[in-house]
Amino acid sequence: MSGQRLGSHAAYWRQLVLDGRAFAAGGFSNSEGGMAIVVVASAHEAEVIRAADPAIQSGVFVVTVERWRPNYRTEAPLPTAR
Repeated sequence: MSGQRLGSHAAYWRQLVLDGRAFAAGGFSNSEGGMAIVVVASAHEAEVIRAADPAIQSGVFVVTVERWRPNYRTEAPLPTAR
């Protein structure tokens, strides 16, 4: 997958994070695939974000949207990797 052009996909998710519509997004370090945590009011809004991703539109990625209810969380942002 590293040889595929994903610039528009990366720019899309970078903008979602900057806009506050995504909390985090990125690839898994030890396997194919990745995950994104979106900040939405409904499953429909998450589906709209998924459908607008250039990598989804071009068929590079297939995405499943799942609702997640964290039992424990902090108000602090995720730490930056060093």
